[in-house]
Amino acid sequence: SAQTATWYISTYTNDIMMWDEASELVTGRITMSHFFPTDILVNEARTRLYVEEASGQHIEIVDVASKRVVDDITLSHDNVVVRIDGFAPHPSDERAALFVKRYTKLRDRYVVEGPFLLEYDLVSKQVTDTIPWPDGEARDRGVGLRYSSDGETLYFFVEDIIALDADTFEEVDRWEMSQPLEPGLGRANFSVNSDTYDRPGVATG
Repeated sequence: SAQTATWYISTYTNDIMMWDEASELVTGRITMSHFFPTDILVNEARTRLYVEEASGQHIEIVDVASKRVVDDITLSHDNVVVRIDGFAPHPSDERAALFVKRYTKLRDRYVVEGPFLLEYDLVSKQVTDTIPWPDGEARDRGVGLRYSSDGETLYFFVEDIIALDADTFEEVDRWEMSQPLEPGLGRANFSVNSDTYDRPGVATG
């Protein structure tokens, strides 16, 4: 509830600060493995935190009950850096959708590839599929991803909100947010993440 909520706040250290809304006091800190935590995403069951660090190469998984890091996700290896610019865990916490770019360091240059949309198995830590770009148009930035609360739909937030079947990645619906609601009114823009007190399956713009 609003009176008993705990806030998880990024800091310019390796720590996430825990702040109690009722007492307005810092109640603890969670130490991460990488410097420094930036985006924090709560899973559907409210049992995990997915925490991205500043370089975009790692997403650490925090168990809310124990307040400890229990896993680390990265696609970087050897001379290849993969930066994760978008991450959406499935409600099952068994897979996720990722928006990434790949940078390969050669002797005399870097090779930049992407961006790519990927499906990633959180259990086996393997890329399991490449998600086709809606409308066949790759976006270099400004891409948001989010699964529905039942896990059946993957929402793709760009100029419009495009709903894809979470298994086949076929388009099943579309909200044309790029079009003004009425003449003279600018286009609406919705956040990927739910507001703290949104009902399940609701995102406040």
